[in-house]
Amino acid sequence: MKKFLAGLLVLMLAITVFTGFEVKTAKADPNELKFYDNNSTAARMEFFQKAFDEYYEKTGVRFIYEGEPWGNSANTVTTMFAGGNGPDVYAHVGNEEVAVKNGWLYPIDDWIAEHGDNFVGLVTNWYWPNEKAAYDHNYVFPDATLGKGIYYRKDWVEEIGYEIPTGKDWNMAAFWDLAEKLTDPSKNRYGFSFRGGSGSGAWCENMLGMYTASYAYDPETLQWPFDDISTGMKDYTDSWLNHLSPEDSLNWGWAEQIDAFCSGLVGLFYNDSDCFPFMMERMEPGTWGVLQVPYDLKGRGIQGGLNPTYAYAISAQSENVEACLGLMEFLYEPDRNAEYCIMMGEIPVCLDVMENEYFAPEGPLGEFVKALDNPDVCLGGQLVGMNKTEWAGYTYDVGAEMQMYLLGEITFDELMAGYQEFNQTALDNYFAENPDRARDIIKMGDFLASEN
Repeated sequence: MKKFLAGLLVLMLAITVFTGFEVKTAKADPNELKFYDNNSTAARMEFFQKAFDEYYEKTGVRFIYEGEPWGNSANTVTTMFAGGNGPDVYAHVGNEEVAVKNGWLYPIDDWIAEHGDNFVGLVTNWYWPNEKAAYDHNYVFPDATLGKGIYYRKDWVEEIGYEIPTGKDWNMAAFWDLAEKLTDPSKNRYGFSFRGGSGSGAWCENMLGMYTASYAYDPETLQWPFDDISTGMKDYTDSWLNHLSPEDSLNWGWAEQIDAFCSGLVGLFYNDSDCFPFMMERMEPGTWGVLQVPYDLKGRGIQGGLNPTYAYAISAQSENVEACLGLMEFLYEPDRNAEYCIMMGEIPVCLDVMENEYFAPEGPLGEFVKALDNPDVCLGGQLVGMNKTEWAGYTYDVGAEMQMYLLGEITFDELMAGYQEFNQTALDNYFAENPDRARDIIKMGDFLASEN
């Protein structure tokens, strides 16, 4: 998760804001172009370099791969653009608003008009319309989408003879009941993978989204959903206090959560589809499975979590936009895009890629793909273009505050009071200046028919 429409898709990248720079021409050779990867890994580098070699053989246009790991890339690519030396294409996770405001991105409205029919309704009826509502144009090509799910120890569930509820009976109460039943300290087994260390704030907010069915505020009153969030925060923190998760999970980050699940220490792990390659590599077949995200306690719906991981964007400074557009079409070709999605643990957004067996209902990613056809999946979209820190006027780290509560330094009421004040202040300030931006939740059921 990782994610691209500012505010709307809860994107995580902090980019230094540059304004007032003149856009300059930077490319001398239109047949040698630069591709920048905002989260470079060995696997991604290998994939793109292979694809670029194939594209060169086909077109005579060479893309040079550049990139940095996640923590270093944000300021680098922003500085490139601000200095008039932005990459021709970049795969990014982050704040689109900065680049749009400064005129760094090439609008792709015409391309979408020609090629949009090959994309799932999630893209054509939600991603792109919301982006256009926020920025007047479309600029980004979603590479794929992530789905959220519950990884579970299938062998433990079978061992204790537990029947997992289905439909709306599979809700957050049932989730915690399963976590409790799977907990057996005598076997060094814990039901749930808590996260109190690196990235705990964002992960906590994702957890709480299961209690609100992705609602960020009441669309009529514009009030932050305090009651739902408070219930979720209590359940979540109680999972550590009541030993449903190991004591040292107070300091766990994502890597520790993965290790705990794969090694047989915890039985339930809530996360994105991009974790599945680790399970495929490190766990025995039949020992684990994936469950859909539970319904909220009020039965309104299921937290969607269908967010793009990386989005491709083309620089307005590029001297060969046609080659950049051609590269996008090349990367979206079915076999190549399927290879990419399998490597990344992602769900394709192109209809012709869905035919691959990996994405079939019983395939490795099938449970995540089902969310695209579930009318109760809630897609959020209430915070288009909104940065809560900016609108609140100060920074608030719910992960740090939560840990203070767990260590007895503040009370639960104090934790929730500070959390509510931050969120409600941001909402009040934002809607005071943007009263027309209030909107209801969108569900998959609102536009599934348009795909068929």
